[in-house]
Amino acid sequence: MAEYQSILPVVREYKRLYVETQKINEEIKQYRLKFKPRLMKLKEEQDHLQKVILEFMDKYKHPGIRDQDTTILKQDKKKKTSISTRASEVEEILTRCNISRDTQQSVMDALKGNKDKDTQSILKLKISNSK
Repeated sequence: MAEYQSILPVVREYKRLYVETQKINEEIKQYRLKFKPRLMKLKEEQDHLQKVILEFMDKYKHPGIRDQDTTILKQDKKKKTSISTRASEVEEILTRCNISRDTQQSVMDALKGNKDKDTQSILKLKISNSK
């Protein structure tokens, strides 16, 4: 019983920090919602201007544009593909190469990441409404 009493101050401090974190996250969420329309408009405008700049750079074969203290360079970026898309591509290649089904499954597990081996214990806090 004494051991249990000794952990209670730690539990109370954990709860205090958890509640404060939840309040801050809620404030951040409200702040984001407040500015969401403006951020969406800014993104649309940026996307349009980016398209115009990229078309100019492609048309005149410019690697970049310099204006006062700003330099804009064209950078090619790979599109992200989901793990399931990559997994199906890898599976197709392995099948084409006549790799055994067991080996294919091992490769697919490694590609997707085996969730069983990477477990970590965390705390989940539930606060009852009774005071």
